[in-house]
Amino acid sequence: RTFSRGRIDVEVHLETKVQSKTLKLDDARLHPVLSEVSRLNEHFPALKLHIGFSELLTMSGVRLEKPSIDEQEMKALMGEALGQALQDLMSSRVHEGALLGKLITEMLNEASACMDFITTRMNSDIAARFLSYKARARELFSDISISEDRLYQELALLCERSDFKEEIDRLYAHVDHFFVILGGSGHKGRKLDFLCQEMLRESTTLLSKASAHEVMVHAIDLKALIERIREQVQNIE
Repeated sequence: RTFSRGRIDVEVHLETKVQSKTLKLDDARLHPVLSEVSRLNEHFPALKLHIGFSELLTMSGVRLEKPSIDEQEMKALMGEALGQALQDLMSSRVHEGALLGKLITEMLNEASACMDFITTRMNSDIAARFLSYKARARELFSDISISEDRLYQELALLCERSDFKEEIDRLYAHVDHFFVILGGSGHKGRKLDFLCQEMLRESTTLLSKASAHEVMVHAIDLKALIERIREQVQNIE
């Protein structure tokens, strides 16, 4: 299994357990210096010349070398460590995904409950809108002679344009599809993210068409639930 979303940053910290360093001497370069010190001590005993370790390290031809690292062995160890880290990450994501699936299912059920309520109030919402339009029209055209039949036809057309049955039907279809994807295999994150965008678009249109206060309240709750679902979907592979 592989990862398809997000970015993985890998940092490698190399630490050797071998603390000792090897002293490397260039005999050809050191021999003249040491021979000269020995000669001076022999001819001038009072000088008592000696070379300490710190002085030795400053001489040309002397260096401390760190233990060498086998590059191929290091690559193999890094690959093994990275593989284990990715396996642990995948196991963690699988566990997290199971918990997210449960949480999203609960929120989808809440969203469905909001949609059920809105559906039961759909006809009364349209009727209330028609009565509101009718009262307003009578107020505006009280002094004007106008055909009531023609007026009512126009009001009916306005109410029809504000009918949100199509939005509710599409939302139900999206919720059903959401459950199908959740129960399937393979990568799901991008599909669910796209589905959330479609659901948000439908809920926004529904909210703009709603008239009755209780319908608007549930439409707002529905949109907030879809926003929360989308936030959780970002964490799904």
